[in-house]
Amino acid sequence: MADKLHIGQKIREVMRDKNITVTLLAANINTTRTNMHKILQKSNMDIELLARISVALGHDFFKDISENMDFATVSQIDTVSDCDTVFSV
Repeated sequence: MADKLHIGQKIREVMRDKNITVTLLAANINTTRTNMHKILQKSNMDIELLARISVALGHDFFKDISENMDFATVSQIDTVSDCDTVFSV
């Protein structure tokens, strides 16, 4: 299985590539700089928040997630706890 994508690190990477500061991204998604730093530490997050960040940065993080998924493992899901393991991004 591919290494799990740490979404906060991926967002930081895109920010760096686009020369976007934490302060600017925070303002664009209507949050504080402090909260933005907390968001960037997360390995996974709410899809609504990720969608707002995707729009603000002009980057499809959902595509990054799907490209990182091991669909052979996904097809073997039997329980809800298995979902937590497979879909942790």
